[in-house]
Amino acid sequence: MIDKIICYSDSQINNYIITPLISFLRRDLGVCYFLSCKSSFYFFFILIIQLTNPEKTFCYISDNPNVKTGGIILYDELADDYKVSVDSAKQLNSIADEHLIPPEKYRIADNRRWTLTGSQPNEQTKIKPVPTILLASLFTGIFIVQHEMQQNTIWKDVGPFNVREDGKYTAYIDKPGHIYGTYMPSYLLSEFLITSGFNPDDATLLGGALGLAYNSYIEVLDGFSIKFGFSPTDWFANIFGAGFFVAQHYFPVLQNFTPKFMYVNPPWLGEYNRKQAETFIDNYSAQNFYLSVNVHNLLPEYYKNYWPSWLELSIGYAVYGLSVGTTDNGAELIYHDPHFTKVYGNRKLLISLDYNLINLLPEGPGFWNWMRQSLNYFKLPSPTLEIGRITKFYLLYPFPMQIGNFRF
Repeated sequence: MIDKIICYSDSQINNYIITPLISFLRRDLGVCYFLSCKSSFYFFFILIIQLTNPEKTFCYISDNPNVKTGGIILYDELADDYKVSVDSAKQLNSIADEHLIPPEKYRIADNRRWTLTGSQPNEQTKIKPVPTILLASLFTGIFIVQHEMQQNTIWKDVGPFNVREDGKYTAYIDKPGHIYGTYMPSYLLSEFLITSGFNPDDATLLGGALGLAYNSYIEVLDGFSIKFGFSPTDWFANIFGAGFFVAQHYFPVLQNFTPKFMYVNPPWLGEYNRKQAETFIDNYSAQNFYLSVNVHNLLPEYYKNYWPSWLELSIGYAVYGLSVGTTDNGAELIYHDPHFTKVYGNRKLLISLDYNLINLLPEGPGFWNWMRQSLNYFKLPSPTLEIGRITKFYLLYPFPMQIGNFRF
């Protein structure tokens, strides 16, 4: 295994700026330094090649007269030093890549799966200190910000720990919210762990565990809130979200079912926000949750030719105008609950066409491919049948459109 490539250069720009920059950009490999040369212009050209080909390991030959033909000195576990010729460049690539999972084996729902940097993940976990520290700092910051926000709102009034089943006050829209709210952190944590050098198996298990631990921590603090309380069904939904994420890794057929989320401004639809909402997090009337089905992959081989790979079907749930106790927005009475007295809201079943962004959007640089993959967990406007007290069809839900006397 290559530990480093020693660089020769007469250029201070190369030695102190460009070479370290490339080393940082290619930190996903076991290569610490790249060969330099006298011409800074040429080295900028090398940098462009590196950025546009993140999945490749390149072997560069120096034009420095102090270095003989072949000019690259390698160090590994078996030899103190030896030289490699130009003809050995391809061999160098294969040596550096032999401990990475090849693209044909790193898949999601029959598509190539992408990492945050666009590089291939490790077969064996080998932690990279710099990205690990950076990503741990990022998540710590997010954790602190959310904790402070909820400390000043939901957790402001505290008392003894209490257990309270709370599904009815949101007409159970919070349950898919907890599933999605644990699934997505598990996914993101797993992706960042892969970037930090963990292999996909370890990253999936650890990401799922961390996602569940974080949401369990929130649920426990809810237990000390006078307004809320520890909800067993919330916690079970958290377990399901993390469990489903892990199960998709080990049972690939489940990758054809994707949880998705859409944040909607209810007034766009002539509806109301949740009356008792204190933050956007608990404004459940602005949240739609979906399960999107990859129909193309589930069809028999013959029928796949008749169904586009980018077109999916989604089923969703929404509750607009949520209010406990009283209402002034015309919402229907859903429950007459002993604890919350009365619960009002307009429940909606949403059946929608959907997009598989992995197949719809074009491939590009590594980070764009990862974004394309990750955005697929969010529901975008599309033709939707809304079933409630009144059944409506939207051409581009949640944006109402009117053509003449017809409203879509």
